[in-house]
Amino acid sequence: MDEVLAVAHRVLHRAPAGWKLEAYVEHRITTTVQAGTSAAIRHVGRAETRGLGVRAVQGDHVGYASTADLSDPGLDKAVSSAQDNALAGDTDPAGAVLPKLAAALPVEALARPALVDMPLAAKLDFVTALARRATSMSLWVRRIDTAQWRDDVRSVAVASTVGTSGCYNKASAELWVDVLGEDESAGQTAEDYAYWWGRDPTSVDVEELAASAVRRVTRLLGASAATSHIDTVVLDPAVSAFLFEAVGRGLTGGALANRRSPFSGRFGEEVAAPLITLVDDGRSVDAPAAAPFDDEGVPRRCTPLIVAGVLTGALHSTATAESSGDDASSTGNAQRATHKAAPRAAPSTLRLEPYARADVDAGSACYVQQISGSVAGISSVTGRVSLGGVGYRIVDGEPAGRLPTLPIATTLQSLLREIV
Repeated sequence: MDEVLAVAHRVLHRAPAGWKLEAYVEHRITTTVQAGTSAAIRHVGRAETRGLGVRAVQGDHVGYASTADLSDPGLDKAVSSAQDNALAGDTDPAGAVLPKLAAALPVEALARPALVDMPLAAKLDFVTALARRATSMSLWVRRIDTAQWRDDVRSVAVASTVGTSGCYNKASAELWVDVLGEDESAGQTAEDYAYWWGRDPTSVDVEELAASAVRRVTRLLGASAATSHIDTVVLDPAVSAFLFEAVGRGLTGGALANRRSPFSGRFGEEVAAPLITLVDDGRSVDAPAAAPFDDEGVPRRCTPLIVAGVLTGALHSTATAESSGDDASSTGNAQRATHKAAPRAAPSTLRLEPYARADVDAGSACYVQQISGSVAGISSVTGRVSLGGVGYRIVDGEPAGRLPTLPIATTLQSLLREIV
C-alpha cells in the first residue's frame, strides 16, 4: 500500500510552477478460474496491472494523461502529457477544480487475510465442487455453461498538490455458476445462475449456491401457468438491482444538471411511493465499491437520494458539484473505470432503507426472475422501460407454473410510485 502512495508523491514532486497536479495510482491483481460441465478446469488466469493517472490544472485548463510506466522517465512523460493536453483543450472551469483536503475515516476489513493469502488450490476446489454439485441435484439439470471464481486484490492511492493524500487496500471475490435446464418431455430449455460475492471465502456455501441455481432454473421449466390478469408483480433481487441501477445513473449531478434525467428539476417533489427511501452508501463493507474515499480523494459517505418518496439529493464528483451552481459539494462519488480515465460522478452502493419485505397478500402474483433484452431497453435519460420479463406464477406463496415472456412497458417514474 505504501508503494502506490510513494509513486503518487513522486508525481507531485514534478509539479511545474503555476500548475496543480493530482495523481491516482492503482495496483491490481485479478485471478480467474473456470470449469465446465465435467468439472474439468478449462481456464486459470492471473492479470496484474500497475497504472497511474495524472490530472494537471492551470487556471481554467485541465488535462489528463495515464501510463503503466512508473519509472522516473515514465512519470516525467505522464506529467508533461497531462500539461500538453490541458493547454491544447478548451477551458473547463468546473473540471479544473481539485477537491480540498479532507480527512477520510478508515473502512475496516476491506482486505481480509483469508482472501488475500488464499492459495490457488482452494480456488480450484471451489469451482470444481460447484460444477459437480450443480449437475447432480436434478434430472432436469445435467449441464452447466460455466462455474467461475474471480477475485480482485488492489491497492489505491490518491494525492494532489492541494494536500489530498491517502491510500487503502481492498480485496473481494465472486463465485457463480450458470446452469442449463431441460425438460425433454416438453421440449423446454431454460438457463439461470446463482452468485456469491464477499470478502471472506470461509463464508461460501457451495451446496446452497448449487441448490439455488438448480431451483432457479427448474422453476422456469414444467407446466405452464394460466395467463389470466395478474395485479401483483414480484421482482427478483437481480431484476430490482438492474432497474435501480438506472435510477442511480439518473440521480448523478451531471445527468440532473444537463437535464438528461427523468428526475431533473424535481428536487423536493414526490417521485416514489412514500415507503421508498433510497441512499448511496460508499462505505458499506458489504458491497464491492466500499472505500474510505472516492477516486479523487474525497471521503465516502452515505447520501440520501429519495427520502419517504421525496427527491432530496444527488450524487456529485467535484466537477459536477462545481458546475451545478447551487452550493453543492462532492458527495464522494467520483469514480474511474481504470487509471486511464478521469473521474466522473457515479453511484457506489445504492440501498433501500429499510429493505424488509412488505406484508403484501400476493395470492396471485407474477414473479419476474429474469430480464430479457439489453441495457438499451431501459433509459436513465427519459425513464422509459421496454423489456421482456421471464418468470412464473405464484399461488399462496409457492411457484405454480412458468409464464410466457411478459412485456414490461413502463417508466422508472411509474415503477417507483407503484412499489408496495
